[in-house]
Amino acid sequence: MSHLSLHKFHLFALKLALTGLAISLPFSVGYAASNSISFDASSLAISTPLSPAPIEPLGNMQMSIPLSVSAITLGNRPVRIDQIQLEVDLCDPNLQILAVSLVDPASSARHLSDRSDISDKSSLIHLSSGTASGGRATVLKLTSKSGESLEGTFHFQILVRAPREWRGSAFHLQATAYGHSKKIAYQPMMVAGYLSGDTSAQQSAMQLVNAELKLRESVDVHSRAIARSTAPTVLHQFVNRLELMDPRIPEDWLTRTIFSKVDPYRDPELKRLPVDVRVAVLDYQAAQRAFTELISSR
Repeated sequence: MSHLSLHKFHLFALKLALTGLAISLPFSVGYAASNSISFDASSLAISTPLSPAPIEPLGNMQMSIPLSVSAITLGNRPVRIDQIQLEVDLCDPNLQILAVSLVDPASSARHLSDRSDISDKSSLIHLSSGTASGGRATVLKLTSKSGESLEGTFHFQILVRAPREWRGSAFHLQATAYGHSKKIAYQPMMVAGYLSGDTSAQQSAMQLVNAELKLRESVDVHSRAIARSTAPTVLHQFVNRLELMDPRIPEDWLTRTIFSKVDPYRDPELKRLPVDVRVAVLDYQAAQRAFTELISSR
């Protein structure tokens, strides 16, 4: 056997050995308590122009964007949510956030306590907010002041200045839960916003929402296979540097996919996804492009 053939044989043997070790190692994905907390959000946001219309620069209008987010703990040993942070990016440089309010805070806080002696349940929640990205994004922080877990559905209204020809946008929402000053859950979500009365934009937004739902369902079905391919072990990093194994799927692949930051055709890491999931990714991105093209037309 030549020296070159012997060298290839040794590399092949090493690859088999390390692959076996990598498969046998335990893995964990995400946060320890993330499986005990479920986030959800309204997938459609029907934006409504204010009436009577406030005085605005020529070509602009003010509109209200509704947003509902829910959080609930699951399992036999649920964790307590002390704070929820919501990062909302309207993903349109033509939009400017003017104000954010918590709608009916007493209703949102009703789940926090059943005590009849508390007349002002809105005092159980503290809302703080600020803008980012030149005014197109906002960061909302909900804090429980009662000591009870911050669970339930929270309704917001975002007041926005927009061009009169605005038709819609895919909003990016990132929800993070904290307990005992630690990050315990994270969930990226997409909300399709469109102008009230725009039937074409509504239909395209619904198609985008359905494509995301099918993508998440496919991820759930193949969750165990995906988890094995996202395990960030030191051993795998070492083997990957030797180019003896294919790169693992990054843990944030779903976030980057939903927020249009991946190319499944060129990203070698995403080629490790199950075939059904890759198809769902392509369908989702096709719906994204169709929605973007439609709302860009005037």
